[in-house]
Amino acid sequence: MLIRRNLPWNETHGYRIFGLRVGWWGWLCWLAVGSTWAAECPNISVLISGGSFPMGKETSVFQDTAPVHQVSLADFRIFQHEVTVTEFLAFANRQKLEFPFRKLLEEEARYKPCLPARGISWHLAQGYCQSRGGRLPTEAEWEYAATVNPRANHRKSLWPSGNEFPELYDGAMLEETEDEESEVESALALPSSFLNRDLVEVPQSFLGINGLHGMMGNVWEWVHDWYGPYVSVPQTNPQGPPEGFWKVLRGGSHQNVEHPALLDPTLRNQARPEQFFAHVGFRCAWSTL
Repeated sequence: MLIRRNLPWNETHGYRIFGLRVGWWGWLCWLAVGSTWAAECPNISVLISGGSFPMGKETSVFQDTAPVHQVSLADFRIFQHEVTVTEFLAFANRQKLEFPFRKLLEEEARYKPCLPARGISWHLAQGYCQSRGGRLPTEAEWEYAATVNPRANHRKSLWPSGNEFPELYDGAMLEETEDEESEVESALALPSSFLNRDLVEVPQSFLGINGLHGMMGNVWEWVHDWYGPYVSVPQTNPQGPPEGFWKVLRGGSHQNVEHPALLDPTLRNQARPEQFFAHVGFRCAWSTL
């Protein structure tokens, strides 16, 4: 999905595990093995040491990634994974929230409880993070966490994977077998070093620098900032414009993995904060000061 140039959305249908269509026996294996594995979803934040980095990119799909400008950030914490359907539904139940994608999330929570919460508006995402004592990450924090390694002299990479675009995963990578149990177990062991064309539970989403999952692919992520043009002067802990029409989205979704330019961690997407999209989720951040 790209809101400015909308890409087609295909809803998950049938019994599919990491892109595999399985019969009733494979489904029972998933219930016995996979759902136990996913019963407790990750709930971990990572400390990101602050520093300075060149934010933006001079040449991109859209011109709004320029000009490149120097940004300095204080230390902050950020979720290692996108917020899951299980976590968000617990919040929605406490707050008695109704929203367009609630039934979809309830269905997904029954068989894949660690899928990223999606179809969430910016306002609901920010409300969830505030309920955890946090907030959505700023646009600068998100890009820094996705591309800069503070342990390597604050070197900025082209991708969350480094300077090489990661390999794509598809079902053909598993050995062909008529044994559905073996096929399901192989899918469950899918390494997070691959980008996946399907929506996957957060531990299987791509693992990048700083130990963060899902900073490219899976779902787009809301960030704190109103959308606006970059400035060329250095900034310290920028918060974005004081007001605006759109909020910024980062990271791309599983729909975009065939188009690396749309997963560029400097790319800026945008949407109205009250809108809901089936391929948009979020993660939370915390200031440490």
